[in-house]
Amino acid sequence: MRSENPEKHVRNGENLSHQHTPQEQGRIVEIDGKDIANVELMEPLRPVNDLLYKTARYLFTSGKFTVNAPFKGFLLYGPVGTGKTEIVKQVTRRLAYEMQDKASVRLIPVDSAVIASPRWGESEQVFNEIFAHVKELRRQVDNPKVVVLFDDIESLMLARGMSAAREWHYSLNSVLFHLVDNMNPSETMIFATTNRLDLMDIAIKTRLYSVEVPAVPMETLMKAAQGLLDSMLGQNQEEEKKMVLKDVETRLRAVEHPNIRDTRQFAIMSCIENGVLSG
Repeated sequence: MRSENPEKHVRNGENLSHQHTPQEQGRIVEIDGKDIANVELMEPLRPVNDLLYKTARYLFTSGKFTVNAPFKGFLLYGPVGTGKTEIVKQVTRRLAYEMQDKASVRLIPVDSAVIASPRWGESEQVFNEIFAHVKELRRQVDNPKVVVLFDDIESLMLARGMSAAREWHYSLNSVLFHLVDNMNPSETMIFATTNRLDLMDIAIKTRLYSVEVPAVPMETLMKAAQGLLDSMLGQNQEEEKKMVLKDVETRLRAVEHPNIRDTRQFAIMSCIENGVLSG
């Protein structure tokens, strides 16, 4: 991989923001993969990152599959805050740098909760706009490869027959399934995330390969907390660090599915509450 801007490198996967200037056209946001901030994913997430990267790169470069491909992308599932969205961003970024001499890799992030509008026909229109934008990219960019990310896709693809599902959900499902079925994964891949796999329509599961993103173990979370305290407090205040780490572990164990975001929040707040940090 070629050298990159060190200012865009973030450690431990805790910073989920990205420093880029996305192109906005209507309701569509398009991001050049090389503009996504480099985040060092936590060790339990790296095998998933590698699997998605290798598969996407194969589909993007082999030309073996077209619209008849056995799947059109990935459905990432797991508890809230496990890094599902960040994994997709890092896969896109990695593809962009590794393939930069052959293709231009773009990310189109979609917040499913935002477009799940109860107004009849509006969400279907957004779907059509997204895929029309992908098609238009082929006229504007030399050999584009596109990752479309549907975050929290359960907001859109509720299983049929569920009490929460409405007629407009069925319409959304039909529109998206039609668009995905006509998609060529050698050019465009769908990545979707959910923390409620039980709510998902079975039809979307057959079109996307499901991959579980594991919860980060307590030992790894505590190492992340230690690293954060070292960066904030330096090599001093060792006794204060021990006190804060004990407090953080107690708080994390009280959470059903603790994650890196919880860890950072608890570490900072414990420091402030115990007078370790002050303005």
